[in-house]
Amino acid sequence: MKITPLDIQQMGFKVKWKGYDCKEVDHFLETLSGDYESLIRENLQLKEQMARFEEDLKEFKKKEGMLSQTLISAQGVIEMQKANTTKEAALIVKEAETHAEQIVRNVREEASRMKSDILNLRRQKMILIEKLRSMVRSFEASLTIEEQEAKEAEKIS
Repeated sequence: MKITPLDIQQMGFKVKWKGYDCKEVDHFLETLSGDYESLIRENLQLKEQMARFEEDLKEFKKKEGMLSQTLISAQGVIEMQKANTTKEAALIVKEAETHAEQIVRNVREEASRMKSDILNLRRQKMILIEKLRSMVRSFEASLTIEEQEAKEAEKIS
């Protein structure tokens, strides 16, 4: 059974001969009742405060969980972005290598065509020189014949 401050205030004792002073007992009970009432009030306030703290703690734990989840999600996004960036970089490098190989191939083909053209031009030059030499020889031979005919015609005349 719980004793309330009212129980303490209303408590009555039998009066006996050579007993306690009634006024002192009443005063003590009244003081005890007031202190007891204050302690009950303080206890209730502390319980309410503890309930608020527990509620705050639940809220903080909930926020902590959300922050942890957000952090984990952010780390996942960062890892995905790193992976995507790495893939994109690899793709760009691969495309650049392919483009560079095509340029090298084109340059080699062009160099090969130019070498072939140079060889053809050298052959044509040699042929042209030989034709010119042949023409010069032919003109020389014609001149020689003309000179001989002119000498023979001079001898005859």
